[in-house]
Amino acid sequence: MSNESKKWVFYTEKRNTLMNDEDLKRRGFRVEAAETLGIEKKGSYFIITGTEKDIKKIEILKKEAELVNKEETERILAKIKELDESVVSGVGSLFD
Repeated sequence: MSNESKKWVFYTEKRNTLMNDEDLKRRGFRVEAAETLGIEKKGSYFIITGTEKDIKKIEILKKEAELVNKEETERILAKIKELDESVVSGVGSLFD
């Protein structure tokens, strides 16, 4: 088991269930609807930073979410970065 902290991406169609989980709230997360990222799915992606050990402690992830494979994780994180950059540039233009 790795002690390296990294970003983990999980997919679920039970967004509210995960958002209300106390263990997950304590860990902290970011959530993005698949549609917001231009992906034709009904669910949401949860991005959680932590070690493998940290992630394994969060029981609800095992029951209600699916760990996204490495290739899709990279694609999701790239889309989120693009989204963040477009928001920042949009806010910047308000002050020009």
